[in-house]
Amino acid sequence: MKITISGYPGAGKGELIKALKDKYNLRFLSVGDLRGEMALDKGMTIEEFNKLGETGDTDTAADEYQTKWAEEHDEWVIEGRLSYHFAGQADDVLNIFLYVDSRVGAERIFEAQERGDKSRLDETVVGTKKEKLEKIIERNASDDKRFEMCYGKGLDYKNPNNYDFYIDTTELKSLETNTKVIEFIEKNYKAS
Repeated sequence: MKITISGYPGAGKGELIKALKDKYNLRFLSVGDLRGEMALDKGMTIEEFNKLGETGDTDTAADEYQTKWAEEHDEWVIEGRLSYHFAGQADDVLNIFLYVDSRVGAERIFEAQERGDKSRLDETVVGTKKEKLEKIIERNASDDKRFEMCYGKGLDYKNPNNYDFYIDTTELKSLETNTKVIEFIEKNYKAS
């Protein structure tokens, strides 16, 4: 089984990935975590690293890594904005996108931060939901700018046509999202 997961911050990608790893015993790669490590290695937050990428390439090393990693492993789930393109082109890969309204995504991330979630040590800690929303808007704009600079306008991770399953998680709890995605996988996955 091979699955790519893309989506907006706070859409529930982390919880979905945990559920898929556990249910299907899949290897996992997070391009976001990989880029976060690259940022921390440079003494930067992910936001600073993304800003650096607006004037110079900070993306292709991670994208090339995920392509190679996907080729070297048989069963996996890869999470990344552009994973549908760099790892998900084969017929036996399901590409999934999780959409969420940015305000709801910011609330979810902020609340996780307030509960002490330390899964994203590369992100700037903020004091309010409004500040988290501003950071998400900045991050999405930076992603768009970097991706266009590296790959041109034709590579649009937000386009629903790039995915086998596109789900709006704005009104869903993580368990509901996970259930709907797993139902889709069970119904549609065909290994080569």
